[in-house]
Amino acid sequence: MAYTQISSPAGSSPTTLKPRIYALPSKAQTPTRSYVLCVPFHADGDEPSVYLSNGGVNGLKPSKKMMEFLLSVFNVELERGVTYPQRGPMSQDEFNSYFLGYDLIVAFFLSPDQICPIDTACISFHRNTTMAYTQISSPAGSSPTTLKPRIYALPSKAQTPTRSYVLCVPFHADGDEPSVYLSNGGVNGLKPSKKMMEFLLSVFNVELERGVTYPQRGPMSQDEFNSYFLGYDLIVAFFLSPDQISPSHIPITGQESDLIISVDGDVDFHQSVAGFYYIKPNYPGRSSHNCNAGFVVPPHNRGYGLGGVLGQSFLHFAPTAGYKSSVFNLVYVNNQASVRIWERLGFLKVGVLPKAGLLRTEDS
Repeated sequence: MAYTQISSPAGSSPTTLKPRIYALPSKAQTPTRSYVLCVPFHADGDEPSVYLSNGGVNGLKPSKKMMEFLLSVFNVELERGVTYPQRGPMSQDEFNSYFLGYDLIVAFFLSPDQICPIDTACISFHRNTTMAYTQISSPAGSSPTTLKPRIYALPSKAQTPTRSYVLCVPFHADGDEPSVYLSNGGVNGLKPSKKMMEFLLSVFNVELERGVTYPQRGPMSQDEFNSYFLGYDLIVAFFLSPDQISPSHIPITGQESDLIISVDGDVDFHQSVAGFYYIKPNYPGRSSHNCNAGFVVPPHNRGYGLGGVLGQSFLHFAPTAGYKSSVFNLVYVNNQASVRIWERLGFLKVGVLPKAGLLRTEDS
């Protein structure tokens, strides 16, 4: 999924959406159709008779027959393979989740003297609003075994006698414990410890509380965080001291390593974690080769150029995981450090959406 539970915007309610009539273009008009009636539907809405009697306070529930027809049309569109990213076909439950998770608008033809007949049959189904798409598969050729730990040199301003490098370690929800990982060549990837994931969540919830970089209002639960960051590939960067690696020149593009950092026991993650990020498909099916990523540098590590190191490592890990390009959906313009990193690494700014974020201020 692209996100965990996504809430509708503040003030949104089924009762705010009412049917609305629009005139058809002249080329679409016939003696039996001159207008369309755009009708909002909701999974938890009322049947037409109740909807009319209570002023539409809960919205209008769609009929089973109508949803089956809409699915048949959509699957024909998926079969064409030129407009939507899903490969299809969808099942009825997948279609209902995709189109009816929030607001579904259906336009019905109207003649000048006629209202649109609406089938009053109904069906109950689970309202799933946890994802923008149904299950998204990783791109072809992607496998945990393709991602190996990698060492990067720290910028000079970030170096101290006890930290000169970072080891970027890929983790996977279904990976192996460190001892098994080392013995089988990392074929299943490395499993994160509960203690590490709890620490990363604490850092991320502090970031959500700031309310200026990520869209979620937070705080997240542990399960929500694990789903969001560990659904595909999680990369965690750990500080290394000069005596933890053999003396050598580390290129800016990094160097693969078989070094494994302890992620359990008495590890002080506050001191050892330089930053972390996820990599995941941005779209399903035909566009799943485009990835998205989300980066976090703990507040006490900021200002040392660590975000740039994570960005440089992303340029290695993303294509190694099978992705062909990346799209960062939301980089708020106030996040100048992030904007500078991506411009420096050669990313193209493709557009600006005014008022796309309700960012936190001193008063909100």
